[in-house]
Amino acid sequence: KGYEKFISYANDLAHIVKSHGLKPMAFNDGIYYNSDTSFGSFDKDIIVSMWTGGWGGYDVASSKLLAEKGHQILNTNDAWYYVLGRNADGQGWYNLDQGLNGIKNTPITSVPKTEGADVPIIGGMVAAWADTPSARYSPSRLFKLMRHFANANAEYFAANYQPAEKALETIPKDSNRYTAESFAAVKEAEKAIRSLDSNLSRAQQDTINQAIVNLQEAIKNLVFTPEAQKEEDAKRELEKLNKNKVISIDAGRKYFSLDQLKRIVDKASELGYSDAHLLLGNDGLRFL
Repeated sequence: KGYEKFISYANDLAHIVKSHGLKPMAFNDGIYYNSDTSFGSFDKDIIVSMWTGGWGGYDVASSKLLAEKGHQILNTNDAWYYVLGRNADGQGWYNLDQGLNGIKNTPITSVPKTEGADVPIIGGMVAAWADTPSARYSPSRLFKLMRHFANANAEYFAANYQPAEKALETIPKDSNRYTAESFAAVKEAEKAIRSLDSNLSRAQQDTINQAIVNLQEAIKNLVFTPEAQKEEDAKRELEKLNKNKVISIDAGRKYFSLDQLKRIVDKASELGYSDAHLLLGNDGLRFL
């Protein structure tokens, strides 16, 4: 009777979740525990987060049975688990090293307790748990776990298109300042990026990266028209003139007269210096 009530309760919760346009999900432990289906049926819309095949005395249903009962399976294999604060071997079960090794040796398609069946999955989930609330959270360690999981299962993760989008933003807006031939190369590289398949995986990231490199090279090799080149040369010359050119006069060790200082400043101005620094005071205390 107790398990029947549990099934009814779980189904009521699933109904509430679905009534709000959401998808119910539950860990696999209590769903058809001990492979017993005699107490009733769980709502098939409950996605099963399959994290364990059980252990001695803890007899959960197989993922094969759960799939046969109509449930979608999200592979949440505890081989990838990490408990915050357990950061290395010897610091308890589900430590970070254990999780990283699990990621290395257990692919995203490895579902617990399949009983030899090919159990379909809707995806995989890597988990970090705060079993010890007082343990210090380390973002770098969590990100390491996430990065390793993504790299180890690269074909299941979307590629990163953001660098390509940023590269497109660097294309000069005024094409008339460049020779037609050199800007045509830029347009060709731009077209290659915009034509990339929008569903590439992380395993195909090199395809995106190479397209970015090609665009960067094309932009680097742009050639100004003669008129634009003259403007650029004039701009660079102006930038040179606008830079500070300083003469520093140590007036602390040498007593210059006002007339001498004026002649120095006048000569500096004549030669194009922008600033004159006077050092005043003695060896123990100098002012600039």
